[in-house]
Amino acid sequence: MQTNPTNLPWLLAPPNDFRLQVRALAELKSESSFHARQLASHHLDVNQLHTFGRALPGIIARNQIKTVKLGVLSNGTTDLILPAFVVSALRHGVWLESVAASFDQAAQQALDPASDINRARCDFVLLALDHRGLALLPVPGDPERARSLVDHALQHVDALRRKASTCCNA
Repeated sequence: MQTNPTNLPWLLAPPNDFRLQVRALAELKSESSFHARQLASHHLDVNQLHTFGRALPGIIARNQIKTVKLGVLSNGTTDLILPAFVVSALRHGVWLESVAASFDQAAQQALDPASDINRARCDFVLLALDHRGLALLPVPGDPERARSLVDHALQHVDALRRKASTCCNA
């Protein structure tokens, strides 16, 4: 039998009362950050990651925990992956705060100095771009046009990268 490493088989199964423990974090004061790190060290499914990830900002605010800010610029939906980033970072001892652009707003958020991402002064910015959101069209039999389209797409991605690095702490 082969084990799939993406299932994180080395992590412990979450406690049976996982949801109750996440809710209880709101009641805890000083030990909530320690308990949150313990919960993050378990193998969590998508629903548990989402529930736990949504609870962490309250713990961070209550305990005034210093965070690392991650900005996510994407031309897709990031709602389901952000809690996974936050909880997975905590598993490694990093308190992460994520700020994301709305669906298909990567360019607008990167290029506008007054955007949410730029005002957040992120420490890191992740460009999570789907190739289907770039102007890459099939041009069979026209290698020159294909090369031009790829060059244009790369210039667009590089412009986003450069702007993100100058407007943020990234």
